[in-house]
Amino acid sequence: MRRRWAGVAAWVACAVLLSGCAGMTATVSLPASADPFGCGIVVSPERALIGEDVTISRPATGPSEVCTTLAPGTTQTLEIRSIVADDSARQSATVVVEPDGSFEVAMPVPTGIRLERALVTAIPPAESDCTAAAAAAGTPDDCYFPRAQFTVAFAEDKLSSLRIVSTDAAQPALPPSDRTQESYAKAGPGPNELTLVIYGSGCASRPTQYRHDAPSGSVEIVSEVVVPAGQDGCNEPSIPWTTVIAVPDAYRDYRSVSVDNLESTLIDQ
Repeated sequence: MRRRWAGVAAWVACAVLLSGCAGMTATVSLPASADPFGCGIVVSPERALIGEDVTISRPATGPSEVCTTLAPGTTQTLEIRSIVADDSARQSATVVVEPDGSFEVAMPVPTGIRLERALVTAIPPAESDCTAAAAAAGTPDDCYFPRAQFTVAFAEDKLSSLRIVSTDAAQPALPPSDRTQESYAKAGPGPNELTLVIYGSGCASRPTQYRHDAPSGSVEIVSEVVVPAGQDGCNEPSIPWTTVIAVPDAYRDYRSVSVDNLESTLIDQ
């Protein structure tokens, strides 16, 4: 299980409430991988590589299988982004829903997206009655955003294990103007070592791999969430986890650091 970020649990809970198909009067026969709140939207493959295409589709539906925002004949805008709502890397495409309720489109995974969980959302078309007046009248069916999730990853053959030096080092401070809940890094404390601060939830978010085909001058890290045996979930407020790693020999002249495909702040380099 990969890292979890601040606000994800709360955001997902809201997404479930806001993106279910209120107009669905019968259960659509969904593949095992489909999101039960997604009005039948499916993403393939379920684990996609950065920059490669995924196919987003919906099977044909029966007459009683109604999803208000995916009405036949409507033009839908589909958007790919990280499940973390404030991430900026996005990709969109339009598709027309067929008379039988089906559609299919191929879209590239954004190259700058955060690793792990990604979201495909059907954004209501311009002709939808998704307005403040409709919501106030208690008829906001067109405001539900059907969606599906999938996993974004680097190719496994591009990754190598890294060596953790310490997990109890002091957390380096960021200048006040640079404070965020994104990862940051500092050279040291020892020669050819790097201190990484990764924000996660109640279970430790630790660096575990690096891209051995990363560009020269760049250290690219992949993290994981370490869940203790017997613990059910990590639903705690976002906290920083500090880890010191050994910098791979080929990358000791690094000038930038990224964690889970997002550039980190490199301080006091």
